[in-house]
Amino acid sequence: MSTQGRCEPYIDNPWLSSSVCDNIYTSLHYVYTPNARLLGQPYIRYLMEYITVFFTFTPQCYEPVVNALCMLYYLPCGYNGTIQVPRFLCSDACTNVSTQMCSDDWDALLSFINDTFLTRLSKETTIMPNCSNTDLFIEAFNLDGDCCEPFHQDQLCFKQS
Repeated sequence: MSTQGRCEPYIDNPWLSSSVCDNIYTSLHYVYTPNARLLGQPYIRYLMEYITVFFTFTPQCYEPVVNALCMLYYLPCGYNGTIQVPRFLCSDACTNVSTQMCSDDWDALLSFINDTFLTRLSKETTIMPNCSNTDLFIEAFNLDGDCCEPFHQDQLCFKQS
């Protein structure tokens, strides 16, 4: 795998505080962490714990928005026969959640993250991507632009060397 990042076990912390992503991942799952992400997984965990406590989702949008959010910030990794490699959320799945199914929740979450976190610490790997233009996000994560995964389906997805 490239030196742009690594697949590592998801950091869960069930005895201290919960994160919206704890319902999707456990410490048995591998997630991709780019080297460019300041403070790595612990910073994103803090962001997700903060969202868990201070952001209110509409009931019908909780699951799809959280699934998309967690897959964007914790790219799932899959075994390609040799090593764990990252898989990216398909642009159409992301667009469906952000502009069709739950656009109000998505826009509110985007504002919440921008207002709360990005004023203090702005990094490409922390900014929520525009689902219809994920080139910058894919580049920051060193992924293949054609490589994507609908919600929780097993597909191998990684940048070939």
